[in-house]
Parts: sequence; C-alpha cells; structure tokens
Amino acid sequence: MIEVIANKSEDINRNDLMEFLILRSKRNPESIPSKDVLHKYVDNLLANAKYHLLAYVNDEISGWLGLIKVNPSLMILYEWHPLVMSGENKKTIVQELLYKAFQFTRNKGISNVRVFVDVVKQREEQFQELQILYESVKMEKTHICYCMEHTLSESDIKNIQLPPEITITRLGDKSQEELLNCYNRVFENSLDDFINSLDREEQSYWDFFNLGAETESSIGLEHNGDIIGFIGARDYGEYMEFGPVGILPEYRGRGLSKILMDRCFSNLIKLDKRNGYIEVGVRNEPAINLYSAYGFKEVSKKHGFVKRLKQENT
Repeated sequence: MIEVIANKSEDINRNDLMEFLILRSKRNPESIPSKDVLHKYVDNLLANAKYHLLAYVNDEISGWLGLIKVNPSLMILYEWHPLVMSGENKKTIVQELLYKAFQFTRNKGISNVRVFVDVVKQREEQFQELQILYESVKMEKTHICYCMEHTLSESDIKNIQLPPEITITRLGDKSQEELLNCYNRVFENSLDDFINSLDREEQSYWDFFNLGAETESSIGLEHNGDIIGFIGARDYGEYMEFGPVGILPEYRGRGLSKILMDRCFSNLIKLDKRNGYIEVGVRNEPAINLYSAYGFKEVSKKHGFVKRLKQENT
C-alpha cells in the first residue's frame, strides 16, 4: 500500500531525505552519486519548495515531490520531480504523488499546476519516461523552448545608431501598468507558446518583468513619452538572464531590437557581467535569429506541462 503525506519544509526530516536520495542513487544509475551534491540539492529544495509530498511503502520513503506556490493561481512542481525508487511500482508511486499534488493544490484554491523540465541531450531518454508519466495523469504539454547561452564580448556589439526621435529609459522608472500595456501589445499575436498557454487568471498574477529583480541594464525605448520596446536583464550572480525582449509591431523592422541588445550588453560588459542566458520558444524564428546573431547557442531544451484543475471541476 502506498501512503502519500503532505509536509511543509520546516516539518521535513532532512536526514530522511538524504537517506532516500542516497539509496535511490544506488538503485538508479542516472541519479547523482555525490553526497556533497545531494546535500546541496536537499538544502536548495527545502529552501525553495514550501510543500513536500512524501510517498511511503512499508513505512519507508519511496517517492518525493516538491511543490512551489508561485502566486494565487499557480503551483509549480519541482523540476524533474517526482523522484521515486526504481522498481515494478515506480509508475504507480509517481501517479499517486501527482494525483495527491493536484488534490492538495485544489484544496488550496489554486487553479493550475505547472512543471518546467530543462533537458540536456544526455538526459533525453530519461525525460521521455517522465513525459509519459506526466501525460498519464493528463498533464498537457504547453511549450518547448531553447535555452541559449553566450559569453558577451565587445565584438558582439553592432553599434547601431539610435534614431533621434527614440530615447532610452530604465524599466525600473516605468510603472507596472505602462510595461504590461506595452507587453500585451508586443505579444498579442505571439509565437511564444508558453505565453499563449497562460489563462487570464495566470496573466493577472504573472510578473513578466520581475521588476524587483531587474538591474540597471533592464532598459526600454520611448517615443513621444510612450514605451515602445524593452529588454529585461536579471542578475543571478554567475550569469545574467535576459527577457522579455520585444518591440511594438508598428516599430519593427528598424533594428530597434538590436539597439536594445547593444545598449544592454554594453552596460553589462562594462560591469564585467558577461555570462548570458536566454530562453526562446522553438517556433519563434525571428527571436532565435536575433539571439544567434549575438552569439547565443542552444545548450538544452526546456519543456513545459500544465494541469488545469478548474476545467476538471466544471
């Protein structure tokens, strides 16, 4: 019999999780064998995931699923979760954990459960197995995006002249309302499948610009006092993540995206913040071409899935 119990991070016995991961790593060759890495993994997960579902078989932990509450409309499963022991009942344990996660989330009044899985080539076979398990509980695949990286250099800068009627502004100086109005127009007919997958409730809560984490290099373009384009840049210490990047439809075709990239990247090079990362939908060829022109290359693919709990209740 499988028993699934929900816990908060502060109620979790850290040593029990370590024992589970060490035993799992011995049974599952694809798991990370280093104890130091496992210690860091547990600490990171307990710090970031507020809730944890533990599956017990014969009073021993056989599965673990971390849950992160992002906003009142969304719960996110921790990446590559659930983690379970290998064996004949592996699929059943995974399904029990996922069904419990859906029930737990629904009881919290949250409408959507999502998961994002970053897949390098070496883990594609492992991911295919996980995808089948997500689909077995009717999670819908929403999008695939390229994860691209590049080390910025002075030779990347295109030195495109800023038109005299256009000015540069800091995103931090603009109101959330101004930015969202521009954002909605930029992505009204978006090739970004993730954006298209957001329902109205998620859109109302989703912090597209994450203004609290933006840097001085997050900039916009203005014309006659109105913002017409933007690029976000967030500092994660070892690397900078870029996005969203966009220009209003009526201003496209004038090289303004490259002006944004030039100014943003030039500022970061001066600060010696050269390691760049960006995500782009696999169907968004114009954006892929733009980032490739600056030297960004694919390092992995990120896959997204959603379970819409509200639809199941109607």
